Amino acid sequence: MLHHIVDSVERAGPAPEGLTENSALREILASEDLYSQEPKNLAEYDPSRLALLDRDISAQDVRPFLSAEASARLHHFTTCIEYGCAEATHRMEHDDVPKPYWDPKLRDSQQLRLQLYLSLLRKGQIGSVTRPKSFVGLFFVKKKNMIHR
Repeated sequence: MLHHIVDSVERAGPAPEGLTENSALREILASEDLYSQEPKNLAEYDPSRLALLDRDISAQDVRPFLSAEASARLHHFTTCIEYGCAEATHRMEHDDVPKPYWDPKLRDSQQLRLQLYLSLLRKGQIGSVTRPKSFVGLFFVKKKNMIHR
């Protein structure tokens, strides 16, 4: 992992004049959430433009497409991606859980969310569990052909 960080820093080139580690960290921590620099190509949920619902697409194993480092993170997701049970419980009790961005239409309409979930379930893109393990946001981006992903 450190090799990846060093490579990323080297690829970014020299730091802007006056930028220090402390000022960079302060700037990152000053944002209210990780989405304060949202992309400009966010699209409002529109099922007629959602490629996944329109095509016969099946889920594929992502591992062959990943770098060795990303594949290792996926393989060891319990230590690299997920919080442990104790830490997750502590964070939830102290309201210290990141709030993922949600498409406003879906966030505000349980009926639209259920329709989307049922469509994804019929396509075999999602499954069901008896108890949620985590919660994620859902949003869409515009592509050049105006199909949303």
